[in-house]
Amino acid sequence: MKSITEELIERVVGRGDPDDDPSVASVLADLALEANDKPLAASALDRACGLSPRDAGLSRLRAQVLDELAVTEHGLVFRYIPAGSFLMGSTTGDADERPVHLERVPAFWVTETCVTWADHCRLMGWAPPPDGSPPEEAEAPFPPQMLESRVRLQYCETDTLEARDWHAHAGMPDFGEVPRASPGAPDYGVKPMVAVGWRTAAALGERLSTEAVQVGLPTEREWERAARGGLIGARYAWGNEPPDPSRCDFGHFGDFAIRAPKSLPPNGYGLYGPCGGVSEWTCDPYDALAFHPRRPPASFTDASPRVLRGGCFTDDEEAVTVSFRMALTDEQGAGSPTVGFRLVRRVPPVPALAARGPSARPPVASGRRRR
Repeated sequence: MKSITEELIERVVGRGDPDDDPSVASVLADLALEANDKPLAASALDRACGLSPRDAGLSRLRAQVLDELAVTEHGLVFRYIPAGSFLMGSTTGDADERPVHLERVPAFWVTETCVTWADHCRLMGWAPPPDGSPPEEAEAPFPPQMLESRVRLQYCETDTLEARDWHAHAGMPDFGEVPRASPGAPDYGVKPMVAVGWRTAAALGERLSTEAVQVGLPTEREWERAARGGLIGARYAWGNEPPDPSRCDFGHFGDFAIRAPKSLPPNGYGLYGPCGGVSEWTCDPYDALAFHPRRPPASFTDASPRVLRGGCFTDDEEAVTVSFRMALTDEQGAGSPTVGFRLVRRVPPVPALAARGPSARPPVASGRRRR
């Protein structure tokens, strides 16, 4: 029965056809559940929900299966993203978001929120915030992390309502008070870590990786697959409705503050804030023609700009879509209060459904500088 189930699901989720009958995918999900194969059931339910997004029963069942497949490791919650195909890119976005094309992605996991400053320091063995220095730099008179730490002091504190001069956040009375939602000792375990270069983010993934589990930055196609939450062809992580403060942290540069990701509703995969908040690193270097099947060969170096996705709290609604692409260098990201990251978790060998598809090579990535 299991092999038959795999073959049937392959015929549906492998095509990515938006005109499929959702009832077929629903039946295939039932077959997979009867075979007690939850990863296959998740793929079929994901397809059924994408084809019938208003079916509350299907959505509840998918959420239940995805919850059972979620993993908590290293104090981080990794949400399960089912194997399957999706339409990547946009017909209405910028030129480097085209053409829309079918992508096949093996199953993986991704952190439900961007990594916080507190978690990063804990997992790297650094001093906790607001110090936030590696052990070998703790006694240095001018630690290399000083600039980044100043920015994080201003933007990463949980209860900060508006960033002030970093001296005020460091508790120096001559620089005034920092407006906070509540009194007490500062906490840095809720809002995204910012002012982080892609190398620093990748180093955390390398530290957490083992022979059995690979942890790292997502590829572009993994990021977009996860951000879409199973919706087919939608512009945003929640659908096609324009962003507003109830859905997305965007369009408020003058507030100098990032909202807590979990103050907003999650997408269909249980991810908080994939659109807005902070722009998120991927591991791919930028190529404006990355989506074109006949793109000319390109060469990249370790210094090449990397792609960021999702837009940030200072952006307008055109940049907080699931397909918007931009790029920065490592150094530019390390100085920016609008840049953070998630981690993905991959377990080889990939599930049988994904193993029969194309190789899981990272696409030649893309992105561009913010307008």
